Amino acid sequence: MIRVLIVALITTLRPLIGPPGVCRYKLTCTKFARLMLKDLPLYKAIPLIIRRVLSCNPLSALLARSSRKRFSKD
Repeated sequence: MIRVLIVALITTLRPLIGPPGVCRYKLTCTKFARLMLKDLPLYKAIPLIIRRVLSCNPLSALLARSSRKRFSKD
């Protein structure tokens, strides 16, 4: 039951995470989450899903770019 609610939440929030079709991974975060929830226990799947969404989020690219500028030798 909890897995169904999590999948519904992910599917509902998908448009808020970023525009469609710009995922940096071949397997989209939504599909990854569904796969993890199907194959792993909930306590292992949730941290993996959160880490994946945070790494794929468009803001993570901006943060990585700003930290590269901050630590560059130029």
